[in-house]
Amino acid sequence: MATELGVTERVKTALAQAPLDAIIVTGLDHVGYLTGAPLTYLVGAHDQRVLVFWPKTGQPQCICPAEWAPVVRSLGRIPCTCGYPATGGEQAPIEALSCSVRAALPNGGRVGIDLARAPAAFSAWLRTALPDVEWVACDDWLRSLRMVKTAPEIAALADIAARTDHGIVGAAHHVIVQRFRTETAQAEEIRMTCCERLLDTVGHHAVAQVAGGENAKQVWPQAPKYSVGGGKPLSAGEWVRMEMIASRDNYWSDACRMMVMGQPTPEQAATYAGLVALRGTALEHLRPGVRASEIYAAVDAESRRLSVDLIREIGVGHGIGASSMEPPYLTGADHTTLAAGMVLVLDLAVRAPTGEIVRTKDTVIIAENGAGIVGWYKDWREPYLPIYDA
Repeated sequence: MATELGVTERVKTALAQAPLDAIIVTGLDHVGYLTGAPLTYLVGAHDQRVLVFWPKTGQPQCICPAEWAPVVRSLGRIPCTCGYPATGGEQAPIEALSCSVRAALPNGGRVGIDLARAPAAFSAWLRTALPDVEWVACDDWLRSLRMVKTAPEIAALADIAARTDHGIVGAAHHVIVQRFRTETAQAEEIRMTCCERLLDTVGHHAVAQVAGGENAKQVWPQAPKYSVGGGKPLSAGEWVRMEMIASRDNYWSDACRMMVMGQPTPEQAATYAGLVALRGTALEHLRPGVRASEIYAAVDAESRRLSVDLIREIGVGHGIGASSMEPPYLTGADHTTLAAGMVLVLDLAVRAPTGEIVRTKDTVIIAENGAGIVGWYKDWREPYLPIYDA
């Protein structure tokens, strides 16, 4: 069974205070958060649907195909499941959900649903099947609920960040400058070292990527192919970007580290120093009460002051939790007020004078007195330098 992590109590408390009699969740990210079950394979199961019905009074229930119910019960934190026949067509989950709603709310009620995730046809079927229910969007309610983590969630995310960083460094230990390991081989090495640290590297979002030299000039050099790396060798003197997104017990990490294949040139050292300076600026401003857009503005202003070529299109960070990327987003368009208990990935990318994208992703926890990085296995104020053959 999934570790509780304080999520059930948080949902019950929030729902008790909300003007809702129940919530229905359809989005896979929200389902994963509420159930605690790692259901990453559902991304490809377009003909199946897993839902959560959570009444204000009574027990939450997961509605899923009958053959999946034992898995959801054993891996998740919601023991009550309602299985429907997988061959029953689109109406089968609607019928199962309708029975659960009628049993909990025989006179109807006010039910929140994540409309931004629910297909229009599904919402229309629900309204037809349950005409006595008043349906309201609860997307913002769920967003606020998930953004601030419980203390056990924070501990879990810090642990996953540390395992991922250790995995990347462990793989980098195997790089020798003159032996010219390929990008693909190094990406696979990262994936395997993360597996050795008991991280899950499967699922739609999990990926290891390594890009060096010319390939490091693009965020995703193999696009539109879905690949972990190219066949290009890691060559002496070049930048190498090492990325890993992984999970453990349904919580995620998102890390990126830089390696220089040999002693950095003055230009490479200056580029990395600019990246470190922007990281320091972001950490200085990350604190409760500051808006996400203000963090972006502070980093943007510092990059211009230092003449650092910041890649602005991707923002400078995002939340992380039961999804590998979630609100808040450190962009100019997100005005969310930051709060203690939020866990973010500070994602800073700059372009070197020679065109390579030099990037760092650090897991950051916001506390009452500011923010701090967690999970560093080595001091990332300097890039990783591989060894030479003796």
